Amino acid sequence: MTKDEICKNYNIPAEILDRYKMNKSDDVYTDSDLEEISLMMTLYDSGFSDFEVSEYMKLRKGGNNKSRECLCMLEKKRNGTLDEIHIKEKQIENIDCLKYKIRNGGKNYE
Repeated sequence: MTKDEICKNYNIPAEILDRYKMNKSDDVYTDSDLEEISLMMTLYDSGFSDFEVSEYMKLRKGGNNKSRECLCMLEKKRNGTLDEIHIKEKQIENIDCLKYKIRNGGKNYE
């Protein structure tokens, strides 16, 4: 398949294909390429930066002996995302508390 066909048929952004193509010598994409591109999209959708995606893809090609490092990267990203969620939850809790106080007596602080 060509780049245009992949963009159209699989809704893959052209910039993802451009990043992938940096490591590719031709303009024909195979099923194996699609699997790699799909993984890249999953990483980007999970909040990985360009550098992190590149590092993960390099590690993945390193074989089974690198799978532990891939797992460490995934766990680190997961923990960071979870920390962000907890911060946002605390912010929502604070806002809800202030709204409650305003609705029940008009005091912002007690």
